[in-house]
Amino acid sequence: MMRSSSVKPEDLAEFLEQKTTFDFVKTAKESKYRKVAKLLILMEKEAAIQILSKLEPAQIEAISKEIASIHGIGVEEAEDLLDEFKSLLALSGGYKGSFSGGIGEARSLLYAAFGPEKGESVLKKAVPQTVDKPFAFLEEFSAEQLGILFKDESPATEAMVLSRLPPKLAAEVINSAEPSRKIEIVKRIAKINKVAPSVMEMVADALKEKVRKIGSTETERIDGMNVLASILKASDVSFGEKMLGELAQDDPMLGYSLRATLYTLDDIVKAEDRAIEEKLRGMSEKEIVYLIKGRSRLFIEKIMSNISAQRRSIIREEADIIGPIPRIDADTVAADFLTWFRRGREKGTIILVDDQDVIL
Repeated sequence: MMRSSSVKPEDLAEFLEQKTTFDFVKTAKESKYRKVAKLLILMEKEAAIQILSKLEPAQIEAISKEIASIHGIGVEEAEDLLDEFKSLLALSGGYKGSFSGGIGEARSLLYAAFGPEKGESVLKKAVPQTVDKPFAFLEEFSAEQLGILFKDESPATEAMVLSRLPPKLAAEVINSAEPSRKIEIVKRIAKINKVAPSVMEMVADALKEKVRKIGSTETERIDGMNVLASILKASDVSFGEKMLGELAQDDPMLGYSLRATLYTLDDIVKAEDRAIEEKLRGMSEKEIVYLIKGRSRLFIEKIMSNISAQRRSIIREEADIIGPIPRIDADTVAADFLTWFRRGREKGTIILVDDQDVIL
């Protein structure tokens, strides 16, 4: 670590504004902000905080973004960096070891310099994609590669990461997992509620390091049940039904809740018309009134478009005659309709327009 330094905030500010005439600025292969970001990582934390706190907001934001994206500074690179800055700013002192940046380092410096509230605000402005999507770098990998990456990780860790990945990719990873591991991961995803950003960042940093080797008090709310429903929807129907069956045996209440979440009336809007039309032919006008009462415009349009003009007229008249109805009665009809819909999906007799393997 650098033991001492004559760096002054105004010196770095001048350097960042490119007012200096040193050849270093003209020949640098990296941006000036990245150079300063690495310098701050190498410096004693107290000195780095003092410098950061006195820079302009735009400079702080740019440097913070760079610190968050730096994953390591090796010994040789650190030596070269310090040599370059010594000629520019008359630095003295040395360093030892290698140093890493990352969003955790950026947060630490910003919190110390400006306090948690303002520091977090600057960080989110500087690197919103890193704060909101700590595992975005994994989206470039295949399900097979991720399976290898998660091989030695706990089901809890894998569940947390998969809950933040695109549903289709997460479904493929789960589908390729060992049978005994699948059910544990699925259960944990369903039960996720809150995860501290700092925890996600630590896991993300560890996985980044693992990838390289292979080749706060705030919490973020995650709706595990809906995340898992999205994953199962993105998987093939037989796999989803198998998972639901295993969940129901292991945890009946969880299995029931998940099955209720897996498909909703909004999903029916995306269903192919033929099955819907056939189902509605077997329902009375009163049942259809109860089915569409108080529902979304798109759902009502979907249902009404699959019955004849004459029957639509009768249903509208029936709705006027019936007037307000108890919610429990409407929900009972809707639940029966969804049960039919789910069974059709399980049997493969109901097709959705966004099914991956279907050509309409």
